[in-house]
Amino acid sequence: MADNTPPELRRLVEFLNEKMDDVEVLAVEIKQFVGVGIQRVMVPRLIGMTETAREKKPVSVTKTSRLAFLQSCSPEAVPVFERFIGLVEECGYLVAWGQKGFSIRPMIGGALTSVGYGWPSSVPPTRIEFYSGYLTKLAPEVLQAACDEVRSLGIFTRSGEHTYRAEITQTTAQRVKDALQSLFTIIERFVESGSGRGLSSGANAA
Repeated sequence: MADNTPPELRRLVEFLNEKMDDVEVLAVEIKQFVGVGIQRVMVPRLIGMTETAREKKPVSVTKTSRLAFLQSCSPEAVPVFERFIGLVEECGYLVAWGQKGFSIRPMIGGALTSVGYGWPSSVPPTRIEFYSGYLTKLAPEVLQAACDEVRSLGIFTRSGEHTYRAEITQTTAQRVKDALQSLFTIIERFVESGSGRGLSSGANAA
């Protein structure tokens, strides 16, 4: 901290800031301006953050939590997501929280695999998604049969190549909640298939 930063110090700070990705090095320059009478103004200035350094520094991402997620949901969606997360925990799967929503990740074929997502009202529409895009090691007939069964639940509609979406509204909330146990029965068969009984020929379970 100084009222004037020498050029040598400025170059050193900029050099260190560009070279170290996980550490931010800055100098603070504070100039004092004196007005009429005894009035003084202190003006700080950060020295050392170049455009190159700014592009290299990792951007911190704030993730949501169970409480924050439920608070962001509409009233009819809260019991649906409470049931959804409860089933994830009962099955021993991982809940991976993101910035707005979350994914559910059982262990399939020796790796944590995202097979479902939950999205709140802030990322409309409020919904639960079943996702088959990461299940590439499962035998095609096993995967297709399970996807057909998800559609047969009557609440999931296809949205994209691998996504099946159940929107949660005042009209559909109870139906989505009632379908969750059947959805997790299907997911559990994926977990069992991934242990080796339903892998594609020549696929490596790891």
